[in-house]
Amino acid sequence: MKSVKEEYVELCLKLDEADRATNIRKHNQTMRSLIKLIEYLDENKEESAFLVELLMHENIYVRGNAAAHCYNHGINSEEALAVMKEVFENAPSGDLRAGMGFKLGVIDGSLSHLIPAKQ
Repeated sequence: MKSVKEEYVELCLKLDEADRATNIRKHNQTMRSLIKLIEYLDENKEESAFLVELLMHENIYVRGNAAAHCYNHGINSEEALAVMKEVFENAPSGDLRAGMGFKLGVIDGSLSHLIPAKQ
């Protein structure tokens, strides 16, 4: 059985592969699986410690997703933000660059008008 960390890395690598091949179906299937895993981590925060390690991963998709998750949960926020900026500047695909750019825009407030207010 795979660890949560192994599954997270595997899904991020599949996203990378799908985006490089412009395989929208595979991208969407992989994102659904990654979202379920992230929801699991949100409910089981004690299992999220491995995400800090992934901020240094050799794959940009793994780094970017881990950085966004860390930032959203206040885990090594400064390092996570720096990784998000690095990923945005060096993203090999438009999807990754756009996603990271949107996240950074929300963080710095320039896109906050696009996010609905929480009720």
